[in-house]
Amino acid sequence: MPIRSTLVLLFKINDDTESLGGEQCAAMGTCELGGNDLAIKPFIVKPASATRHIFRDRILNGEAYAGVTVVTPDRRILARLIHERGAIGQLSLAFLKGVKRIGLVSVDGEQATSDNPNYPISRQLYLVTHGEPNTEVKRFLDWTRSNEGQSVVRKRFVGLN
Repeated sequence: MPIRSTLVLLFKINDDTESLGGEQCAAMGTCELGGNDLAIKPFIVKPASATRHIFRDRILNGEAYAGVTVVTPDRRILARLIHERGAIGQLSLAFLKGVKRIGLVSVDGEQATSDNPNYPISRQLYLVTHGEPNTEVKRFLDWTRSNEGQSVVRKRFVGLN
């Protein structure tokens, strides 16, 4: 079973905005952020990104993105969220370790956390070898499945059961 990366829809937390449900921004038109009805400025990752494809398929039901700004590299989305009013963005939860004042949109009542296997927006991550792994690689792969390895994985990703 593969490790999963949790993908999130983000927004800047203002003084009077601590949470936001997906239904509030589903149309990506306007949304109440920080007590003001602001036009949403959606920022998305580059076209070749798996994050972008997963969001399109699971949030937009396969529809094309419209009215969005592409930001590269992905991590720069955080700066755009912090500095632009009404900004929302998409990113892997792994980018948010230690980041404050960024809120995560709940989806289907599920909170985006690295230990929530029920959160519906994630992608599988695989460790792949070319042919049979050598001794060192096999030892590493075995370690990733061990309790110690999974404790490291769970710091940023959804680990194995």
